[in-house]
Amino acid sequence: MSRNKLRRSISLALLPVTLCTLLTSGTTAWSVEEGNPLLWSQEFNEKSGSKPDPKYWNYDLGDGRGWGNRELQIYTDINAKTTGRGSLAITALKISPKKKQICYYGYCEWSSARITTKEKVWIKYGTIEARIQMPAGRGSWPAFWMLGQNIDEMSWPNSGEIDITEGLGRTPYLAYATIHGPGYFAGSSIGTRHLNNKKLSDNFHIYGINWSEDSIEWTFDGEVIFKQSKDSIAPRTWVFNQHFSLILNVAMGGEFGGEVGKDSKSGLKMKVDWIRVKQFNGQGEVQVLP
Repeated sequence: MSRNKLRRSISLALLPVTLCTLLTSGTTAWSVEEGNPLLWSQEFNEKSGSKPDPKYWNYDLGDGRGWGNRELQIYTDINAKTTGRGSLAITALKISPKKKQICYYGYCEWSSARITTKEKVWIKYGTIEARIQMPAGRGSWPAFWMLGQNIDEMSWPNSGEIDITEGLGRTPYLAYATIHGPGYFAGSSIGTRHLNNKKLSDNFHIYGINWSEDSIEWTFDGEVIFKQSKDSIAPRTWVFNQHFSLILNVAMGGEFGGEVGKDSKSGLKMKVDWIRVKQFNGQGEVQVLP
């Protein structure tokens, strides 16, 4: 999906995390799997109402000029908090008509959150998974995705985008897996839709990618559902052999999210139980800025 990517250029020195080091959030320490050690995780075990760990997470704020999709939400730094039950909730709230805020495409009708590891945590290759329960409601558009490290220099889509998963309230049984790059973005992106037998909002599911040099495969509850490679997209350019940041957000409406329905109640939530990054077939690196 196309999004407005307004970014400032920053030159930062990155400190690599050694492959034997486990970075965890909260009190849970995860054991090393043979051949696929855990490199980094977020368990969201902080007390209820805590914001995502600022060591690893930033907020994208404001209306973002519709974020490239004529979306209806404004992003804040208060709509993403831990639940006290070992998960993070990104909550979309209706804005009272008495408190309407003028946005790029008129009035922002919702508030929500979009958090990113950009400039704090960079990931290159490995298995990247999150256990997520999608929100319910037509017009909701939750996503767990990644953007290339060189976005400030190259701009989107030349820097690349990996959508590990996207959900749409108007298609509640479908999980979307997509890549965007130069010549294959927005309506020309490369992806698939995975059909589940129950609504994604009914339960938690594990959404992930197994990412290696020149290849990405997407997984749903551990099952491979889609694969693309440098060869499969040729002659288009493969832009996924670099570090990427992680993003979690819930958008409302917009060109992909569609019309917001009456079933979209204020307070709808995308719940994230955990995020884990492991090596995959000997490949995987996490860099954390000091």
